[in-house]
Amino acid sequence: MRRSIRPEFASAPAPTEHWPDAQQPRLFLLRRDGVIVAKAKVFPRRITTEEGPLVVAALAGVLCDPDRRGCGYGKAVVRAAFGLVDDGTFGCAFFQTGVAEFYEKLGCRVVTNRLVNSLAVTPSARPFWDEAAMIYPAGFAWPSGEIDTLGPGW
Repeated sequence: MRRSIRPEFASAPAPTEHWPDAQQPRLFLLRRDGVIVAKAKVFPRRITTEEGPLVVAALAGVLCDPDRRGCGYGKAVVRAAFGLVDDGTFGCAFFQTGVAEFYEKLGCRVVTNRLVNSLAVTPSARPFWDEAAMIYPAGFAWPSGEIDTLGPGW
């Protein structure tokens, strides 16, 4: 029996501003035979850089049914999510992962900025728990220096 992925809606910080309709949170699902086999979530996230504020497409909750890995389903939902960058809705996507190689094949790159969350009890603690912080597209003019995620990681 195949396992299906239950849609899990990772919570993002409560919105503090109205986002344009095009930037509203989205959940990308891929179904096969009525069963969800892959998903990815995108939502707007304001971060602060040494060059000023930046609104990014926060990619989160990317999952693929373990029994169906290698079928291109994860790649398909991530490409759909990155479509919001490709069409100009967002300038770039910013996210964390433990599988950087997968995303590098999709045109992403690892960034090595120091990450902080100025709103946390311990602001200097890294807000991302996965080993790699990444952006899409790889060629985006990502700022150097410290990045403040202005909230917990996603």
